[in-house]
Amino acid sequence: MKVARPTLPDAPGRRILVAAWITVALFVVVALPAALGASAFEAPVAIYGLASLGVGFAVWIVAFFRAAARTTRGDDIVVASWVFLQDAAPGPVRRHLLGAAAAALVITFATAVGSPFVWLADLLPLGWCALWSAWHGTFPARRPPSPLAPRGRPHAAPRSRAKQADDKPTQGTASGGHRGRPGK
Repeated sequence: MKVARPTLPDAPGRRILVAAWITVALFVVVALPAALGASAFEAPVAIYGLASLGVGFAVWIVAFFRAAARTTRGDDIVVASWVFLQDAAPGPVRRHLLGAAAAALVITFATAVGSPFVWLADLLPLGWCALWSAWHGTFPARRPPSPLAPRGRPHAAPRSRAKQADDKPTQGTASGGHRGRPGK
């Protein structure tokens, strides 16, 4: 009986898909022995957690600026489509990237007893999702504003200096000055 191997889709950004799964594989290799009590893996899991946090932060920054650039060019990018790939990625790409993120989360919960540093590794898998969609995602064009929609808060007419002077509280009034009983 022949077992079919899972394959990555032939889609743009395939390297990001590979990086997501390599990240998960390294996470398993480092976190699982630490969770099982192998003291030799305490330092590697801490190093992996900190490195994953640093790389994840860099990936998120690149993804953010790329998504912001696409937004200024007219793409309507919202968090659900940018990070969670809702309507932004083909089904196989979405399954792989979100599958890698879900696998990392499961690994984190399963191995958290071994080291607190495993929590730092969860930033990177979702960062790969954001990076893929920022570079290769399909987003609808922003709609122009409706001519009937209000365009911000209406501005009040400027007041004259004489009117502003009349508005200042004087001593003995409820809004300023004397606070005691009258006559004291």
